Amino acid sequence: MNRTIADLMTRDVRTIASGDTVEELERLLAAEGLTGVPVIDGGTLVGVVSRSDLFRQAALERAVDGYVTDWYRTDPMSGADPPDTDATRVAAPSFADQKVAEIMSKPVISIEVSRAVSEAATLMLEHRVHRLVVTDDGSVVGIVTTMDLLQALTPQ
Repeated sequence: MNRTIADLMTRDVRTIASGDTVEELERLLAAEGLTGVPVIDGGTLVGVVSRSDLFRQAALERAVDGYVTDWYRTDPMSGADPPDTDATRVAAPSFADQKVAEIMSKPVISIEVSRAVSEAATLMLEHRVHRLVVTDDGSVVGIVTTMDLLQALTPQ
C-alpha cells in the first residue's frame, strides 16, 4: 500500500502572523508543545518559523554584548571579511520585539496532500528541513514532520 501525506499529516495546524513578535511566537510554541509553525501574511503562506530559527537569531542578536555588526547580516557566502573595528556595530533591537517575518525561513517548502510519503522524505533531505507545510490546491491543510515520517516507518 502506497501511503500518502494525508495518511500521516497533522491536520490541526497552528499558524502565526508574520507581523507577530518573537515573544508571541515563543509563547505559542511553548503553550502548544510545537517546534515550528507556518507563517501567514494576510491569509497567504509566506514562511515557516521554528525553534532553530529562534536559536539562530538569539545567538546572532545577543552576540557581542547586545550588538551585532552589519557583516553578520550579509550573505555568508559573499566572502566578505568581518570588520576589524567596533565602528560598524549597530545596536541590536530587542529580540522579543522583533517580528516573526525577520527570523522566519523562506521560501516555504511544501508538499501536496496527495503526494507519496517517500516524496516528503526526499524533499526534507534535499532542503534539510524538519517539517513540510501540506497544501491542497494552494491552501494550507496540514503539516508533516520528520517525526511523522519516523512513526510511519515504525511497525504498529
